[in-house]
Amino acid sequence: MAKLAFAADGDLRRAKARLTYISLFTAFSAIAFQAAGCRDSRGRGTGPLPPPPPQEQARLSDYQPEKAFSQISPGLATRTVFVVEPTAKDSYHVEVQDVIVAPGKEASIPLQGAATFEVTGGGGSATIGARSHELGTGSTFAVPEGEPLKIAAKGDAPMTLRAYVVRVP
Repeated sequence: MAKLAFAADGDLRRAKARLTYISLFTAFSAIAFQAAGCRDSRGRGTGPLPPPPPQEQARLSDYQPEKAFSQISPGLATRTVFVVEPTAKDSYHVEVQDVIVAPGKEASIPLQGAATFEVTGGGGSATIGARSHELGTGSTFAVPEGEPLKIAAKGDAPMTLRAYVVRVP
């Protein structure tokens, strides 16, 4: 029994020593990284960013996203994410869209069929026909075909939605 207690006590001492070494190493590493950290050529640690180069020297990117947002009306931008075209077997048309309504703006959303919406960010309200509903992130709602839809973004952030629009000829 004495041997078991001694072995456990020895393991405890080794664990404490190892923990002490790791703590000291971490503390000294943090001090070294901080001392060697953010320095400019004059030896100061922080400061404003340098001014941008003159316009004639600026190298602007020519990158264009494959599926960019386009502004539909002031405060409203949409992009088509995915489209299912009708076939001889299935006559329905499905379009998946991302919608952004600018903060503090209200926008009418043109729909080419019935739609289901999911609020992916922000909050506000939706007016479907004459009915108004308060919305937040995670809310879902449906709009029957032919009903007018207005979305109002409230707060300081834009309201983002994912729309699934279905049209059956």
